[in-house]
Amino acid sequence: MNDTNNKKTIIKLSLILFTITFVATLLLTLCNYLTKDRISMLEKQNAQNAMSEVIEEAQFKAMTLQNDILNKYLPYGEIEAYRAVKKGKFAGYCIKVQPTGYIGKINMIVGINPDLSYSGIKIVSMSETPGLGAKTGEAPFYKQFSEGKKGTLLVVKNSSSPKENEINAVSGATISSKAVTDGANCALEIAKELIEKEENK
Repeated sequence: MNDTNNKKTIIKLSLILFTITFVATLLLTLCNYLTKDRISMLEKQNAQNAMSEVIEEAQFKAMTLQNDILNKYLPYGEIEAYRAVKKGKFAGYCIKVQPTGYIGKINMIVGINPDLSYSGIKIVSMSETPGLGAKTGEAPFYKQFSEGKKGTLLVVKNSSSPKENEINAVSGATISSKAVTDGANCALEIAKELIEKEENK
């Protein structure tokens, strides 16, 4: 008799758990469906604002990237490139890359000047640890990319006088710091290829 009651109890609890899980999954799916367009729109607006910050007073035109570039830099997510023009003159590129940080993808915009120096970077969105990796999205870190930096960048720790190609890591967040720096290096390599293609037209 007890075994029968125990089996009924187990079946009942299992059904309740299944129902709760099913309803929760259904609600999350519905919520995602209802908000995904708005989230996408906000990300696009944030990306536009980021471009205006890293190359000021410029107009941007989306570029069609060839498959050879997209495939070459596949680990950096859905790459996008924008040609910047200021007062009728070429002003560089804004390139969106998505390097992988400690927790997930870091959606960022990298500005590259015509002389292939960095004009700046801006984090559009990330899911890095608050107080640690998330600090890569704060001015003390990302402003390092707009101080005349040029060439392939390296991450260093606690340097009081970093060299031209060195970026000081956020304390306790070396992985996130390297991810952002790798993203910047990736954008630079893409910009080099784009400039070469323009020169060969």
